[in-house]
Amino acid sequence: MTPLSSRFSYHRHQSANPFSSGGVGDNNDDEETQQQRMNWLKKQLDVELKVKAGAETILNTYNGQRKEAYRKMCDEAQTLLKDAKAKAEYIRLQMKRLETGSEKDSSNQTDHEEDPTQQRLNGLKKQLEIELKVKAGAETLLNTYSGQRKESSRKMCEEAQILLKDAKAKAEYIRLQIKQLETGSLTNNNNSDVMIQKTSTLWPSEQRIEEIQHHLSIEQTMKKGAENAVKVLRETGAKKEALLEAHHTLFESKQRIALLGESLRRRLKHQDQSEQQRRESVLTNENNIGDPATSYIMPLPKPAPVTGKLEVRLLGCQGLFEDALSPAVSKRDSLGSPDTKYRTVKLMPG
Repeated sequence: MTPLSSRFSYHRHQSANPFSSGGVGDNNDDEETQQQRMNWLKKQLDVELKVKAGAETILNTYNGQRKEAYRKMCDEAQTLLKDAKAKAEYIRLQMKRLETGSEKDSSNQTDHEEDPTQQRLNGLKKQLEIELKVKAGAETLLNTYSGQRKESSRKMCEEAQILLKDAKAKAEYIRLQIKQLETGSLTNNNNSDVMIQKTSTLWPSEQRIEEIQHHLSIEQTMKKGAENAVKVLRETGAKKEALLEAHHTLFESKQRIALLGESLRRRLKHQDQSEQQRRESVLTNENNIGDPATSYIMPLPKPAPVTGKLEVRLLGCQGLFEDALSPAVSKRDSLGSPDTKYRTVKLMPG
């Protein structure tokens, strides 16, 4: 007799995920691609709900029977029911994330009259709610699949672990953004024009610095974990392939830390220079107050909002990788084995 799980798995895996290479809820995707992804998720959700209903029917029909075959069937149905519930919840989280991204894009196009600071604050709060729900769903998946020996369960547990880490990092970063926006709104309530101007000019730079610092802290944690993994593998006498993989992870982490550190250093230097130029400009304007030759100059009107497509070209990036890695990452960090495939790490543009 064909196992119960094999019958259901045939219907559950007939269609492969055409969007597995891209993240769900990517705002850069066009509307048609997002709609196709949503339709595929809905079909997958229908399949999981049918599997769940079928498993419940089998349990209601054969539960309590004394025959060994019926007991095995009930055990498989119980496993399928648990698996279908977890996967359905995971798909719902993906659909919710995708819907939130679409709503955010539409709100950015329609809500032009709302205060920019308040509009951004509301969007961040909605995104924080979604990330917290994703975090809770990932924790549920981990509790469901942890300890199981099946390959599919281990893969699902690994995906849930990545999803949980991503949701925690995003939630923490969004909290920082909300806190900074709320603090800025409270201190500048009496001068809304100055607040909008300050937010539009200083916020992107400060936001980028906080983002780099956040990723730097994550990479430092990853580096410590990789160092511990290398230490444990050496002590336990693990296989050479596992040790090479751990060394490769550690080496990549050191490279990313070096690049992030160099980027942070340049950002802070540029911010200090901009602050110095702003102070000099303020002093110059104060000295010109009362000068008859400049008293007639009227302030320039605010420019109209710019719409269209922005094309960005990166300049001055030559030698960035070498400058960042020397001397932060030395040659001794590589294994030096001529047959290792991890000797060089290529940086892909993008």
